[in-house]
Amino acid sequence: MTNDLIGNVRRSGVLSMSVFLIYLLGIATTAHANDRSPPSGSVEVTLGLYLLDVVAIDDSQQTVTIDLGVSVRWVDPRLADKAGQVVLLKDTWAPNLQLMSIKDAKETRPEVLHISQGGQVEYLQRFVGEIWHSSDLSGFPLDQQVYKLQLFTPGYTPAQIRLVEDPERTGQADHWSLVGWERLPGRWIDDPFFFQPAEKEFAGAAFEFTVHRRRGFYFWKVVFPLSLVVLMAGSVFWIDASNSSSQISVAYYSCLSLVAYRFVIGAMVPEVSYMTRLDRFVLGVSVLVFFVLVAAIWTGRLHASDKVAAAKRVNYWCGWMFFAALLLISLLSFVF
Repeated sequence: MTNDLIGNVRRSGVLSMSVFLIYLLGIATTAHANDRSPPSGSVEVTLGLYLLDVVAIDDSQQTVTIDLGVSVRWVDPRLADKAGQVVLLKDTWAPNLQLMSIKDAKETRPEVLHISQGGQVEYLQRFVGEIWHSSDLSGFPLDQQVYKLQLFTPGYTPAQIRLVEDPERTGQADHWSLVGWERLPGRWIDDPFFFQPAEKEFAGAAFEFTVHRRRGFYFWKVVFPLSLVVLMAGSVFWIDASNSSSQISVAYYSCLSLVAYRFVIGAMVPEVSYMTRLDRFVLGVSVLVFFVLVAAIWTGRLHASDKVAAAKRVNYWCGWMFFAALLLISLLSFVF
């Protein structure tokens, strides 16, 4: 009986130890499957960036509304036994790519990873909404802008994650919703992000695309009507100097029209500290119209003083100076 008791105790101990080992193995397996640490060594991540649409570019708010598709692929041998399954992004390691300069862009796809044979992992995401951008508008409205949709991996240096272009999944759609711009081909670029406070560089890449502003709207809606107002002011020099009240009235109302145009144009571009091409043109013709008003008052006073010949000479030479100055302002504003 004593031997039987000892044998039972031994068998119970072995059974308990076996159950405990199986329990530990289960914990280890679960921890291994849910390991959020990166794979050992440098991880090669294939990144595809496809610009589905550019909806709008707002110069005054410095925003661009985009629709961007992202394809991310890498190999994680620890997930080889999950081939054919879908794993939640939060339950395992991923490069954690983040879109820079987000204003209100949102992720629209589920945050899941698709696992295939050999631990091949694929993550698909779509960003829709507005992002901030910085533009050089000195050439407005003859400008060309380059925008960069940058993604980076916070916490991982280029030595830890090597981002490689996926040419089959990088590009842009044939048609956009964008109005008022002509688009040029975009490209994938290796673009690490340097975080200044930590003095550390993180792995990153970007899709860079270029757009060229269509000039027709600004020519027909702004420059051409504005030029007519300026030419109307120049007609002062074809009015007889004896009719100085008409000369002054035409010049005065031309000045008021230019002031109104400045308010309209001011709403089209942000309040930048430098002059755009359109700003130079508007300022130049505003000074020119003011010159016309001064000349009209001058010839009126000359005529009132019975200096008719002098008034006619002033009218004649000021007329030629006016057209020469208008041509020079136009060339400096839109050509040089």
